Amino acid sequence: GQEAIEQIKSNAERFNPKAQIIQSDLEIDIGHAQLIEGKRVIIVEDGPTVTHGGMPHGAGWVAAMRHGSEAIDPAGFAVGSLKDTYAEFRHLDAVLPAMGYSDEQVRDLAATINASGAEVLIDASPADLNHLLDLKIPIVKVHYHFVQRVGVDLLAAVTNAIK
Repeated sequence: GQEAIEQIKSNAERFNPKAQIIQSDLEIDIGHAQLIEGKRVIIVEDGPTVTHGGMPHGAGWVAAMRHGSEAIDPAGFAVGSLKDTYAEFRHLDAVLPAMGYSDEQVRDLAATINASGAEVLIDASPADLNHLLDLKIPIVKVHYHFVQRVGVDLLAAVTNAIK
């Protein structure tokens, strides 16, 4: 919140008074949002972010909640290596972590998704699951967009720093 922003600004000013402070957001964008509205969805998130990173969910889950989707908890449908992932990382909120893209991991991911009964897959992974998985449900991709809120133009600041 605002208190955290003020603390970060205070620290930056204390440690580097000449620092240019730029505030921005990464906004979540989901193309074809109408495909997930009110649907039972399975959400594939970036594995390392939601497992080792300690986050219970990521951008896919946020997009699903914003559009009134019902997130299916894939833990009960997990197969192969994904069963071990859920046993180790119990903090996950109804998301399916993409832990890698080897043949075995892709098979486990597809089998878990197919067993879930989902109507739509929300892909918030760094991969293009549409090309990796053979599914019978539509896949909707989540993207991020950088939006600067406060401060000097970031591109100009980087260009000047390089010079």
